[in-house]
Amino acid sequence: NLLRRALTEKSCDAIMRLTGCQGCQGGNLRVGIVLEDENSTAVEWTLRHKQKNDQSIQICGGSILREDQTIDHRRDRESIAPYSDFSDLREELSPWFPQITNWPQKANADRIMQFLNSEAHAWSMVDREAIKALWASDCVLVNPWTVEVGREARLFGFDTFFSHYRDVRITTNSVIVDNRYPGLFAATRLFECTNIHTQVRGIDEDLVFGEIIVDKSSGTSSD
Repeated sequence: NLLRRALTEKSCDAIMRLTGCQGCQGGNLRVGIVLEDENSTAVEWTLRHKQKNDQSIQICGGSILREDQTIDHRRDRESIAPYSDFSDLREELSPWFPQITNWPQKANADRIMQFLNSEAHAWSMVDREAIKALWASDCVLVNPWTVEVGREARLFGFDTFFSHYRDVRITTNSVIVDNRYPGLFAATRLFECTNIHTQVRGIDEDLVFGEIIVDKSSGTSSD
């Protein structure tokens, strides 16, 4: 009901509760992936609103709406947007398109959790070959600071990351899958690492959205 209100009524109160962002009067909300299981709904969203100086601010994030009416928010840092009404965005310029024909036949949260744990172990061991085997040749990573298109670009990002950070630990806490979209998933996780240069250890609480496909030549899954 909260998501429906935010989308149909354009209620500022509903938008603020969904995103956890205050002071968004006159803001525009754009929703991406929405996944539902029997206990919760994961929502990917982008919020844009104008400040007093007419500058448009963009906040990207995701929320998990739970049956007990609680909402878990994950928000990225604010950035400048060219327009508040999303008129600059064009679907054909997206770096990622779902590979529906390569999705597994059924959503399987246990299998995806196993896959994510394998990926987490590869990161903790700095195992480049294991990571390479898990990532599809045309995989895409989109986050607030970079876009990596293709396995080679992602491996370059992997190498670059470990030139600045060490002692990675990734803990996946939950997975949400939706039987309507068996190739898509949302996951909550903790990502810990230590900065090599400052020795400061940091931890991020992430809500990630991903796609898993079946490699039909081998029967294995990749993200």
